[in-house]
Amino acid sequence: MNLYSYPKDNNAICLNSMIYLEDIDSGEAFHFRLVSSDIMNTDGDQLSIVSSLGNALIGKKSGSIVHWYAPSRLRRFMIKSFF
Repeated sequence: MNLYSYPKDNNAICLNSMIYLEDIDSGEAFHFRLVSSDIMNTDGDQLSIVSSLGNALIGKKSGSIVHWYAPSRLRRFMIKSFF
C-alpha cells in the first residue's frame, strides 16, 4: 500500500489528520498532526506518516486501540478523536 495514496475517508485517519491519543496504561494524553516526512519540523507536534506509529494510525477511527512496538516496550493507545 502506498501511504500517500491511501483512500480518503473522512471517518478514518489520513495524511494531515490532527490526532488525539491516550496511552491506555498510563493515561497520558498526546496530540499531533500526521504529516509527510518531507515537511516535518521539530516542533514536537508532528508525526511522520512513514514512522512506525504513523503507519499504525493510518486508516484507524476514533475509539480504535492501536498497538505500537516502541523501542522499549509495547504501547497501547486509544484514539480519542481526530480531524
